[in-house]
Amino acid sequence: MSTQEHWNKAYSSKPHEGLSWYQTEPTLSLGLIADCMVDPDAAIGDIGGGASLLVDGLLDRGYRNITVLDISDEAVRQAKQRLGASAAKIQWRAENGLVPRAEFIGTTKSERAGDGLLNFAVPYSN
Repeated sequence: MSTQEHWNKAYSSKPHEGLSWYQTEPTLSLGLIADCMVDPDAAIGDIGGGASLLVDGLLDRGYRNITVLDISDEAVRQAKQRLGASAAKIQWRAENGLVPRAEFIGTTKSERAGDGLLNFAVPYSN
């Protein structure tokens, strides 16, 4: 079974509230983003976002340039369904989250600061 198949099965077989990392309010993540005084138009990526409620909180706080990436098509489908019409405001990517930072944020190799990987919600600029 591939990693993607594993996570699709996990999201298909139990509600997202039953997954170990579920939070009704992602207070810590939202607080860290607020502490950075991120502009509402700044690009924010939630890597491995699954069906997390972080995207809901970001939208509620007026952020407008959000991308959610998760390996599970099922997790992305559930998040879109939960958000309803607001899902159209988000850029969704259902693929492996281990993408080079430059590929995710759209910079060229010469522009990037390093070869690190994004694995959490992080503001960035082009």
